[in-house]
Amino acid sequence: MYDHIDESLAQRPNIILLHAGTNDMNPDPSVSTEADGAPDPAAAAERLGNLIDKMFIKCPDATILVAMIIPTTRSAQRPQTIQYQTLIPGVVQTRFAAGEHIMAVDFSVFDTALLRDGIHPTDAGYRKMGSWWYDFMTQIPKSWISAPVGDDPVRSIGSNGGPDDNIPPLDPGTSPIEDTSPAHIVTAAKNALGDKVKFCRGNPEWYSTGKLASGRGVNGDWKFTSKWQSEGEVMPATNLDPQYVR
Repeated sequence: MYDHIDESLAQRPNIILLHAGTNDMNPDPSVSTEADGAPDPAAAAERLGNLIDKMFIKCPDATILVAMIIPTTRSAQRPQTIQYQTLIPGVVQTRFAAGEHIMAVDFSVFDTALLRDGIHPTDAGYRKMGSWWYDFMTQIPKSWISAPVGDDPVRSIGSNGGPDDNIPPLDPGTSPIEDTSPAHIVTAAKNALGDKVKFCRGNPEWYSTGKLASGRGVNGDWKFTSKWQSEGEVMPATNLDPQYVR
């Protein structure tokens, strides 16, 4: 990783999330960093410190969150993983004592049931990791967070219309709505209601039963533009202004 981060650091991030060292704990010689394939947690912790130092040299205004890496259920990898996890706070503390904006964050208690192969998280596991990272970020002292220095990354469009030439553009498919004429809607209603068209004879109402919004309109005001009366809440996650929701 040390030799492959320069392009990322050149963008001058103001917050860096670092989760590194999992492969170093693997006894497989084709995966482990150690030449003999014998994991060395102390050596891995030293490499981690060197990586952090490089990050601060390239991005002196950054705040770095360093993960005590997630655990593993693989018996051949678990003991050295546990040892490495315990060394990470010391690596962080040395830099913190030197005045760097750095914090250790604890992923060592991550639920191993969310691992697909004993090492890598499932999709649900990655969502959980994302939530944890966000939670850790909210604990950064505000005085530590500087305005970004680098330019925003340039994202070009590939010749095929996707994010790049290797990723095709999103294809939403054709719209299932073929015809929105009044006659077509009446026909659809008859089919759905057993050839009987029903009309609203009172004030149409919505209730808070998981729908987007609740409220009451006045009969005849089918667009609910001028006579809307709110009788509930818009789901908070939508961040919509209730006065404009119908």
